[in-house]
This record gives sequence, C-alpha cells and structure tokens, in this order.
Amino acid sequence: MRKSALAHALEVGQKAAEVGFDWEKPEHALDKVREEVDELAECIGQSEEFEELGDLLFALVNVARKLNIDPDVALDAATTKFQRRFEFVVKRAKDAGKEPNDFSLDVLEGFWQEAKARELDYP
Repeated sequence: MRKSALAHALEVGQKAAEVGFDWEKPEHALDKVREEVDELAECIGQSEEFEELGDLLFALVNVARKLNIDPDVALDAATTKFQRRFEFVVKRAKDAGKEPNDFSLDVLEGFWQEAKARELDYP
C-alpha cells in the first residue's frame, strides 16, 4: 500500500533532517512557506503553478515536522472543522428558504463567522 503524500513528505523531510539538512527553528521553516506562497502567487495561470503548489505543500509539511505535528492528523482536523462550519452555512441558507448560492459571498462569510462564534461559545 502506498503512503499518503503527506506521510511520504514527512519521511523525506525527516531523512534530510537526520543528516543536518534542516532548519534550526520552526520559524525558519515558516519563512520557506512564505517564500513558496510568493512563488506560487507569481506563477498563477502558468505551467509552473503545479510545481510551486507542490513546493508549498512540502514546505508546510516541514513546518508540521518542526512543530512535532502529524500533518495528516492536522489536515483531517482542519477538514472536519471546515465541513462542520460549511454545513452550518448551508443550514442557515436553507433556514432562510434559499440555497447558499442565492446569497452574496459577503453574506455567506457572515454565516461562516457566526459558525465560528458558536464554536467558541461551546468548547
């Protein structure tokens, strides 16, 4: 069975770190993320965007590694959180007798912020 891409990236980053090819601090790895974001932004719509997105994802996995966070677990938790909030947005729209795409993005963002606030109210 093939490893997930996140697990493979984590393993490769760890092997590089074992021979000293690594950032000293998580903040340094985060600087690399910022660099990769800028590079991706510069090439949107060009053939390089695929490669630059991959570089950004790899850099993010390295930040996770430096923070001792399993990137797969973190991504799964973030996806679950997004799904929960998105379901609230859809419910708010349906409660108003409409579909989400009947509302402007600003209104949907308001529903999203309401979902976030409700989560803060209920730990």
